[in-house]
Amino acid sequence: MIAVGTGKRRIEEAEAEYIELRSQITAGLRALGISDPNVFQSLWDWFNYWKEHEMGSYQSRRNYMTSLFKPVIEALEAGPVEKPQAKTTKADQAFSIRHGYASTDAQTEITIREELPQEVRDMVISIMTQIGLDYDALFEIAARIGKQSWQSSEPKQSGTSSRVQLQRLVSEWEWYLVYDFVEHLYTVMENWEVQGDGRPEDDFEEKINGYFQHAGVGWKLQQGKIISRGSEAFEVAVHRALPALKEDGHQTARREIHEALADLSRRPQADLTGAIQHAMGALECIARTAANDPKATLGEVISRYPDLIPKPLDAAVTKAWGYASERARHTREGNDPTRDEAELIVGIAATVATYLSKKKMV
Repeated sequence: MIAVGTGKRRIEEAEAEYIELRSQITAGLRALGISDPNVFQSLWDWFNYWKEHEMGSYQSRRNYMTSLFKPVIEALEAGPVEKPQAKTTKADQAFSIRHGYASTDAQTEITIREELPQEVRDMVISIMTQIGLDYDALFEIAARIGKQSWQSSEPKQSGTSSRVQLQRLVSEWEWYLVYDFVEHLYTVMENWEVQGDGRPEDDFEEKINGYFQHAGVGWKLQQGKIISRGSEAFEVAVHRALPALKEDGHQTARREIHEALADLSRRPQADLTGAIQHAMGALECIARTAANDPKATLGEVISRYPDLIPKPLDAAVTKAWGYASERARHTREGNDPTRDEAELIVGIAATVATYLSKKKMV
């Protein structure tokens, strides 16, 4: 901030670095129980402030920065303070969860994908506050969501509480920005220093995913990233395939399945044809390896090696290959696959790839 305020760096060059550092510093100070005095969510905010307050000289801006951060420096020099505890450990969980008696009913059917009802937006905010973030901190982060580095943060309105402003802001967002918010909060929590075995970001992920399953949301938080969530059968098929392919050394096929999942998870619009292409690419790769026929197409492998896939499942795989060729490989206007169709093909490809990864032709 001093470098920009004294002409040593341009805002355009320093803005992205500033936003990242400010997020880390705010999280670090909060973890130490120290309030962050820096109200400037963007260097442009700092620029506008010194213009409005007639800080014409470099020295006046240096003096302001010194006085702004003096309480923080004094608090840090005074020594460590008690750090916040992680919110949830296994011992803190309810009896039914600790001992496996919690409801195991089938997951709610997925009905929410490329939209986000108000009740889901409200519950996401509620879960964030349960983890230990107050409305002031949440609004500071939310004010930058969806903003480019050169754009000003969402302004704080005097006379209106942070809770009201946060709820209003989140309500007005495009649906995918809410998931950007969730991902950013996870990153902030990763930088918290906590005592005990539990991690706040793990607690956050568990709570978010539990609610998403309950509400029928077709997304989930996994290691800090929002990714597509399919039906229970789809989830089992795909996530059984990934470790199996890795264990058996099929890195190319595993990468293709990962790419298929990434295509399904793209926001604001999934790449359904890409998901199908990558999934069938994984299956073709495995089939070639299993048959020891590296140049054959999947259709040729099935035709040349009739014992590779048990009958009549081979016919189903052949039809899936034909569908993928018709709807994804050779796209035509108005012939786009639906999401359900794409998930079906990805699920089939993952299941058969897992089977073939264990099989070798003699």
